[in-house]
Amino acid sequence: MNLKNGPVSDEERGPLMLSYTPVNDAEVLLENQRKGCR
Repeated sequence: MNLKNGPVSDEERGPLMLSYTPVNDAEVLLENQRKGCR
């Protein structure tokens, strides 16, 4: 994955990059934990 230095617009990053924010990572981990507990 090529990461640019400095500010990058959401359009340049795209949906895949948006999914790698800390908040989304935490939400994904919580979802995985809920599914694993079932």
